[in-house]
Amino acid sequence: MGRRPAVFDLPSSRVGLGPSRVASALREALKGSWGFAGKAEALAAEPFPGRRIHFESLEQRLLLSGEILPAAASLITKNGLGINQMLTATSLPLTEDPVGSGLAIGRGEGRLDPAVSGDCWSASDWWRLDLQMGDVISVSVDTPASDMDPYLALNDGTGSGITSDDNIGPGTDAAISLYTVPATGVWYIQVGRYGNSPTPGDYEPHVERTRRIQQEYDPEYCNARGLSYAIALTLDSVGTHRRATVAGSIMVGEDQDVYILGTLSANETLFLSTRLPSDSTLAPAIELRNSSNVAMAILKAGSASAAVNFSIPSALSWRSAGFVYEE
Repeated sequence: MGRRPAVFDLPSSRVGLGPSRVASALREALKGSWGFAGKAEALAAEPFPGRRIHFESLEQRLLLSGEILPAAASLITKNGLGINQMLTATSLPLTEDPVGSGLAIGRGEGRLDPAVSGDCWSASDWWRLDLQMGDVISVSVDTPASDMDPYLALNDGTGSGITSDDNIGPGTDAAISLYTVPATGVWYIQVGRYGNSPTPGDYEPHVERTRRIQQEYDPEYCNARGLSYAIALTLDSVGTHRRATVAGSIMVGEDQDVYILGTLSANETLFLSTRLPSDSTLAPAIELRNSSNVAMAILKAGSASAAVNFSIPSALSWRSAGFVYEE
């Protein structure tokens, strides 16, 4: 205990005088152990050659008590990090579709209600993503059945914001296009509403992740603005062939994705094809144009795939454009 205990002597012949004497000695001993030494020393000096009772001062201790916390929602700080929402975020699994394609897709459904005007993150929802370093993702928040104006943030594993968006998707929908993940771990997407909009509503988070293949960059329909916004593809040599695979999305409205194939040699044979996720309702088409923007081959398909086989007549820079026609 660190200190020598105080010793008090009580004669055995006087123990039978009753418990009051013992109680008195105990009270004086406790006083002495907390600094009131005068009375304790006086009692200890009495010549009682009988039994000895040892008193030790108590160590200082901190008594901790606890109870179950109230509902997590009551811990949210407005306009601050809703840490409880981050820790209880809904996991959004990403499933490769088509299998073996390198494209994985995750979709969900949510609703933000109530809505507070002037507060982007009132009643915001958190969705968890498990990603690897080098993954490329695109995230969108779609509102096909509501008038909610969504706001979107991509946060790292600590909840710190990395990037955000309000309106680069269709209409007033939010999207983040072509973000390369710098570290393996947990990432979050946070869905809120545009600050000046008091309208609640349903929404659908949509995540596309690519590995080993390329992905389009298409904020605000930039690919549909003309050939000068086309995305350059990297063709890798595989034996006597050159190949490239790219994942993209055709958004609602007058959207199209345009890709630059680069310089092709005369007499090369070009084969272009599309594959769609299992739940896609789009009917794709492929159009091949030369560097003069002249269409050299067109295939409009009414099924879930499109393909075109074309023999290059001369060495020029070529572009491939994909258009979507609704059934």
